[in-house]
Amino acid sequence: MNPKNRAVWFPAKKYGYGWGLPARWQGWVALASLLALFAVGGFAVLPAHPVWFGTLTILLFGALIGLGHLKGEPTHWRWGSIDGWSRLLDEFAGRPNIWVESMKAKNEKGMR
Repeated sequence: MNPKNRAVWFPAKKYGYGWGLPARWQGWVALASLLALFAVGGFAVLPAHPVWFGTLTILLFGALIGLGHLKGEPTHWRWGSIDGWSRLLDEFAGRPNIWVESMKAKNEKGMR
C-alpha cells in the first residue's frame, strides 16, 4: 500500500513531537483498549506485583508508540506556523499584521 494513500489513525501534532488524539475509529479502539488493559492491570496486578505492573505499563505504552509509528503520520519536531499564530492574534486585536512582516524581513537579512 502506498504510504500517501493509507488511512492515518493518529495524526501528527501541530506543535512538538509525536501524535495527537486518534483521527479514525480504529485509533480510538486501540487507545481505549490500552487504557482498559492498563486499568485492569492496575487493579489485578499492581497490589500484589508492582514490578510486573511496571513491566506491563512499559510494554503497553511501547505497543502504543509502535502502533503510532505504523499507523500514524511520520513525526518530527514541529514548530507550527508563525504566520498562523500571528494572524490569529492580529485578527483578535483588530490590528494589521506588522509582526509577521518584521519577522520576514529579519529572516531575509539572515538575522534571528
